[in-house]
Amino acid sequence: HLLQAMLIPTISAIVATLPLTLWQFGRFSAVAPITNLLVLWTIPGLMLLGAVALATSFIFYPFGQAVAWIAGIGLSYVIMVAEWFGRRSWSAMEFKIPWWLMGVMYLLLVVIARRVATKQSHSLE
Repeated sequence: HLLQAMLIPTISAIVATLPLTLWQFGRFSAVAPITNLLVLWTIPGLMLLGAVALATSFIFYPFGQAVAWIAGIGLSYVIMVAEWFGRRSWSAMEFKIPWWLMGVMYLLLVVIARRVATKQSHSLE
């Protein structure tokens, strides 16, 4: 269930931002799901360490630096994974769409989401 708990939000975020990404940047990341799975587990801890480093640096700067250094190890891992996958020739595909197609894609996403929500609410009854 842990894999599913990490994969569902990742795929949902990719699907929700895909039309805007294709219109604005004209690129589709083929490696986003796998890279997210590899680094997502580190993000809450890194955010916590960053907040602790910031807060404690106001009280005792050397301790804040030490905590930030520890967070830096995790950040190095995230950067290493992103750079490794980003260097692959197959990591991203060029796919620019016009603004109106972005709108149509979002409209379709809303229709699909409403149908899924309706189906789920009926199955609960």
